[in-house]
Amino acid sequence: MKKRRLLALIWLALSGLSLTAACQQVGVSERTAKCAPQMTEKECQQARLDALFKKMDQAAAAGHSSHTAGMDALTRRYAMAIQAVVRDNWVAPDGLPNAACRVHIVQLPGGTVISASADAGCPFDAKGRQAVVDAVWRTHALPYKGFESVFQRNIDFMFFPPNAQSGVRNRAKFTSGH
Repeated sequence: MKKRRLLALIWLALSGLSLTAACQQVGVSERTAKCAPQMTEKECQQARLDALFKKMDQAAAAGHSSHTAGMDALTRRYAMAIQAVVRDNWVAPDGLPNAACRVHIVQLPGGTVISASADAGCPFDAKGRQAVVDAVWRTHALPYKGFESVFQRNIDFMFFPPNAQSGVRNRAKFTSGH
């Protein structure tokens, strides 16, 4: 929860909104957040933040189900464009297995990356996981223009490193989760 709270505070700071303004923008009131008179200001702030997260999760779930239903052509092109910019920034360490690594990416509208991490189940060693994360960060911004309608703030991205022996090449794929 601390990581989620930190991301929310970063989002609020980057968007220039106060918690109260952000809540008002998405329709979260003190009543919706279940702020009771006996609660301290900090407890009420946490309740509003939790209610804001709930609204964000509901919006993401609604968008996620429409995006993943058929993985339409634009969504596939979006995934491929992200794969291309990450691949272009990839510096491969030696000895990686011929396997995919799931990468969790959080981005702002416009494509600015605010968080990137390799999934705990990634089969790469520590250097390989760090190389994937570094490649995402080196992009500075993921593709956005032309993909606004399929933009996803939270992406679980499957990264396939080049492997000449097996013929596996970088392929793009979004996965559910996150």
